[in-house]
Amino acid sequence: MFNDMQIYIPSKGRATKQVTLKLIPEPFKKRTFIVVPMDEVEIYERYCGNEFGGVLGCPATGIGPTRQFIIDQAQVKYVFQFDDDMYFYRRVADTIKLAKATSFEVCEMFTMMRLWLSEGYAHVGLSARQGNNHVAAPYKDLTRMCNAYAHDISVIKKHGLRFDRTHFMEDFDMTLSLLELGYPNRVLFQFCWNQVGSNEGGGCSTYRTLEGQAQAAHRLRELHGDVVRVVEKTSKPGSGYWKGMKTRTDVVISWQKALKKG
Repeated sequence: MFNDMQIYIPSKGRATKQVTLKLIPEPFKKRTFIVVPMDEVEIYERYCGNEFGGVLGCPATGIGPTRQFIIDQAQVKYVFQFDDDMYFYRRVADTIKLAKATSFEVCEMFTMMRLWLSEGYAHVGLSARQGNNHVAAPYKDLTRMCNAYAHDISVIKKHGLRFDRTHFMEDFDMTLSLLELGYPNRVLFQFCWNQVGSNEGGGCSTYRTLEGQAQAAHRLRELHGDVVRVVEKTSKPGSGYWKGMKTRTDVVISWQKALKKG
C-alpha cells in the first residue's frame, strides 16, 4: 500500500539526536531516509544504525537546495519531508487536548496524509502544536504548513517548481506557488508536531542569521507580491522558539488570497 511514498528527514550536525527517526513506526521505517551533507554520511551511519531506509549524502548546501535534491532524486510519487527533531501528538477523543501519539496513531497520521494525496491534493501538511487549539476541526484547508508536509511530486515537476529559490522559508514559497497555480492544500489538525524550539543547535541554525532571515522574507514578498507582508516579529517571553533570534524579520501570509490569485 505504501510503495508509492517515502519519508525524508533533512539533517545536519545532529547524528546523535535523531528524534523523528526514533518515532517513525515500523511499517514506514524502511521507507524513511535521512539526508545529510556528504561529509557527515559516515557519522550518521555510525550512530543511526540500519533499521531504516538509509543515509543519503546531499551535495547541496542549505535547506532549500537540500529539499530540491530530495525531490530530484525521489523515485516515488509521494514525498514526505519532516524535520529531524519532532515529537508527535494526537487529540484526545472529542476534545482539542493533546496527548503523545502512539506508534499505531503515528501510522494513522501518515495514512491519512497519504490518502489525501491519493485523492488529488498536491500538498498536505501536519499542524504545529503551537496554534493547534485554534482549529477545532480535524483538518483545515488553505492554511500555513511548514516543517512537516508531503507532496505529489509529479505536480511539482509538471510545473517546474523548485525549493531552492529562497535560502529560508522555502516551504512557504512552495506552498504559495502551488496555491497560486490553483492547488489547494490540506493540513491535519487531528495530529500535530512539536519541537524543543526553532533555530536550535545543528540544522539550519548553523547558517541562519538575522540578515539571511530578512533577505528570505523580502525575497518571498518579491516572488509572491501582496499576499506576503514583511513584518518584525518578537517571540513571547519564555518561549523556547527562535533561540538567539527573538526579534527578527518575518512574514504574514494570506493563504486564501494566494489561491484566489491563482
